[in-house]
Amino acid sequence: MSEEPVANNQRTFEILAEARTISHMKKEATVTARDLVFTIQCDEGVRTGGEGSAPTPMQYFVAGVGL
Repeated sequence: MSEEPVANNQRTFEILAEARTISHMKKEATVTARDLVFTIQCDEGVRTGGEGSAPTPMQYFVAGVGL
């Protein structure tokens, strides 16, 4: 993964995310950015058909905005 300088002091970022289904509503994504590789899981709440075993996609989204 690269971060290359381009015209006008802009930078280009490349982030790769590969997602897979673990069970009915539970998913796992492996994210690669440069030399960093990490895995995250998401699930829906019990009321919406999931197991409630991990944050929901919306919770990750809101946390990302907050960070």
